Amino acid sequence: LTPQEEQKEWLVATPVVDLYKDKIYQFGYIAMFGLVFPLVVPLCLVVNLFELRSRAATLLTKNRRPDPLQAADIGSYQPVLEVLATLSILTNSGLIGITSYGLYFYFPDMTIVESLWATIVLEHVLFVLNWCVCVCV
Repeated sequence: LTPQEEQKEWLVATPVVDLYKDKIYQFGYIAMFGLVFPLVVPLCLVVNLFELRSRAATLLTKNRRPDPLQAADIGSYQPVLEVLATLSILTNSGLIGITSYGLYFYFPDMTIVESLWATIVLEHVLFVLNWCVCVCV
């Protein structure tokens, strides 16, 4: 058999869009709860590097070449990412302003009501920055 005939027997490559789901889950966990356990970010980086190399090796040695498809964006995953980014603003603002003692460290005389107002202001500032990034990109 020629190399082309051998490669014809290889597995059909998984479409790239099908691989997005795991990355979307990972982005959601990191964006919303990375503040609680910051060590998860480098751990996910290491896992992603191993997964990248293993998928590259599989694509080169066990899968047929995928058919080239053109796409303008990532499809239906874009709104999901936007919702996750918005929810992460809410959760991280709440974690910083309500459960953290960071504000009390810098402002020891702050009451709980002032802390809630600072949290709301932080949340709105982050929403404006998020909107600016969405408009500019």
